[in-house]
Amino acid sequence: MEVECVREGCQSETLRRMVGTVPEARCLTVVFKGSRKSLDLLCQSPAEAQRWARGIRTLQDRNHDDKMSYEEVQTLLQMINIELSEQYALSLFQDQGEDCSLVHAQSLILTYELNEALMHGCRCVELDCWDGDAGEPVIYHGHTLTSKVPFVEVIQTINEYAFKTSPYPLILSLENHCSMEQQTVMARHLRSILGKTLLTRPLDGLKPGALPSPEIEEFCRELLRRPDLDAVFTRYSANGCILSTVDLRDFLQDQGEDCSLVHAQSLILTYELNETWAARWPHYFISSSHNTYLSKDQLTGESSTEPYIRALMHGCRCVELDCWDGDAGEPVIYHGHTLTSKVPFVEVIQTINEYAFKPKNTSSLLSVPPADLPYPLILSLENHCSTEQQTVMARHLRSILGKTLLTRPLDGLKPGALPSPEALKGRILVKGKKEQETVESSSSSSDLSSDEGGSQAHKGGAKKAVSDLSPELSELVVYTRSVPFRGFPQAAKKPATDMSSFSESEALRHVKETGVHFVRHNSHQLSRIYPSGQRLQSSNYNPQDMWNGGCQIVALNFQTPGEQMDLNQGRFLTNGLCGYILKPPFMCQEDTTFNPENVGGGSGHQPALLTVRIISAQQLPKPEWDKPTSIVDPQLALVRFLVEDHDYTSRNDFLGQFTLPFTSLRTGYRHVRLRKLDGSSMSPSSVFVHIKVTPSHGSASSSPSAAAAAGTAAAAAVAVKHP
Repeated sequence: MEVECVREGCQSETLRRMVGTVPEARCLTVVFKGSRKSLDLLCQSPAEAQRWARGIRTLQDRNHDDKMSYEEVQTLLQMINIELSEQYALSLFQDQGEDCSLVHAQSLILTYELNEALMHGCRCVELDCWDGDAGEPVIYHGHTLTSKVPFVEVIQTINEYAFKTSPYPLILSLENHCSMEQQTVMARHLRSILGKTLLTRPLDGLKPGALPSPEIEEFCRELLRRPDLDAVFTRYSANGCILSTVDLRDFLQDQGEDCSLVHAQSLILTYELNETWAARWPHYFISSSHNTYLSKDQLTGESSTEPYIRALMHGCRCVELDCWDGDAGEPVIYHGHTLTSKVPFVEVIQTINEYAFKPKNTSSLLSVPPADLPYPLILSLENHCSTEQQTVMARHLRSILGKTLLTRPLDGLKPGALPSPEALKGRILVKGKKEQETVESSSSSSDLSSDEGGSQAHKGGAKKAVSDLSPELSELVVYTRSVPFRGFPQAAKKPATDMSSFSESEALRHVKETGVHFVRHNSHQLSRIYPSGQRLQSSNYNPQDMWNGGCQIVALNFQTPGEQMDLNQGRFLTNGLCGYILKPPFMCQEDTTFNPENVGGGSGHQPALLTVRIISAQQLPKPEWDKPTSIVDPQLALVRFLVEDHDYTSRNDFLGQFTLPFTSLRTGYRHVRLRKLDGSSMSPSSVFVHIKVTPSHGSASSSPSAAAAAGTAAAAAVAVKHP
């Protein structure tokens, strides 16, 4: 079971309720990844609690001197599963100096994957050595019928091939079962054959000590050096600093891959974090959560701060808070008029303040963790509180969130205009009701799950005047003012700071019947989509339909894994998992003619034909499949690889999946690294495929395509979600 983090003290829902009855210094909480509940521990002593916390955490300072010796660095790298050539690392370490800052080292070492930097080939080989005939030792699996190979021949082979693919140190792991006499023969062969490459004494100039703080970064960079990649870069880079689109095109051409400028530019846009953050806010898809406080269903599920942590750590940039009057004048969050448990509003805001802008949980999603990306977070308030407790909410928001809470418009921006994510960097915004007006029941507030009805007594229930809105809470709404939707003509006259929420059925009706108008509306204003109230088990709708309509805030139940969450994870997989993805240009024009129901393409569209051939799957039968699938608009399409256990008598069992944007596909032979149902890694499970993308000149089908190759015990499928 993978551990998300360890929190010391009374930091969980259960332990917070026990504050005062248990010593906080003896408490800690282990938070697991996925849906498993956190584990609360009460230790015998504070010292024991600290030992547990240090033992579980990946990083620790064993000698409490805020410095890292070489031995500590070595242990640290082993703890985070980095295979490190000891002698090479030691030489680099000693080259840099005497001691180092632990804080600086921890942040840097976690940033890099040193494994790929050193492991071009196997760097540790095993030799099972036994006495052989004629005084010559042999290598074989002792006391078995395996054949024997002379020790001397193995050493000669190692001498020939040790450094053909990698110049980094090689370890010979000897399993020594030989007599003293034949051990002496082994030593003689090692010295005579390996010669100067065999390390026979400690390196000169090595002194005990630790690496200086300024040098730990250089230490990690040295470990990352790839001479082979440096040579490729030097060969193709025109200026020696960057690979331009033309440079990358030349490289792709030599590799026999798609060498068009369009493809080269697509790769750069996909794998470099160079998003155009100056675009207006409505021009982005925003990762969004519905009923964020719930861990399961919306009838009896538990409300907690943990789902907020998980959502935020996976890049969610819009979370929902269903706020109701609580005891002792303190508002609570839960799914009103149900049996779901309650969590104090103040605890949720404290949790959001702590995790809103922490580096995202990318270890299981990206090969290289990105830098911290503090783009704006929206708090979508479902306000059912009395005026008095609304004032309490406003007070908590201001006091806890402090300067990160946006409380007034940014300077230099026209009234009614929306800023860019770059301008809102590091800010938290409140989405809710503002101004004093009478609210009428609207089609977008008819659902049990979410509405724009302000301080209503029941969700989707009777009308109530917004005059019950607290002025203190109202003034915290700046750029995300909730208003009922009364048609596209009227919405077009409203400022961009007005936004409406739509139930999934209403949004889908707009996509199907008035798609062009919906896309135009979403180029000007933000739209939030929420699941039907009839989804009592917190199931999800298909988010692709809503993205096709240009909807930015497509809220899903993050606590429910499945195909819909796979698509959401795939949509926001690129751009550093920051929760923001720039929409295609044709969806950002207020006079756009793009129709999500028009499958024939149009201006600015370049339909493509995707052909995937499944070659093999690890520990699965070898299916063969080669079938083309027409993609109407690659800029919106997602591709989902699904592997199931085939069963003729019952429903196929899920084995693994991986979803990614079509624009992130690379042609040629590729390994698709599968993920579990909850989106976590299934390493090393993978599917080996061949991918080909060609221009599509024929007519495209309007229905999503799916194809499968069935073996005797398994089926592998690729499903393409059409825009």
